[in-house]
Amino acid sequence: MLMAEESKDLCSGCLVNCCEYIVINIGEPEKYSDVDRMIWYIFHKIPIFIDTEDAWVIEIKANCQHLDEKKRCRIYDHRPDVCRNHSPQDCERHGDGEFYNHLFTTKDELLDFIKKSPKYKHLIKDSK
Repeated sequence: MLMAEESKDLCSGCLVNCCEYIVINIGEPEKYSDVDRMIWYIFHKIPIFIDTEDAWVIEIKANCQHLDEKKRCRIYDHRPDVCRNHSPQDCERHGDGEFYNHLFTTKDELLDFIKKSPKYKHLIKDSK
């Protein structure tokens, strides 16, 4: 486990800024209405991805109110557990490879994936 000062140093000069978005698990699609909801997210410029643990999530741009002008945390020693549990060693900047297996930013990307997937292709047949 890194000490607080070591973690701060890892974040220094970061351009990725994990504190400028939130990720919410939306669950994998089980019926066409789930796919339709995902299309709605995409139409609102909310990317959907399947992370490296196969969770379906959305990413919403949302800056933390506690970032200073250099995009450093002003409440680092008192930050919430969600922040504490996100190790700088596992971040996009310091980690190995992508943090997702699949990224969907357009309706076509999502539908193409679903149509080609043995696990999900039946959802399209159930569509309107």
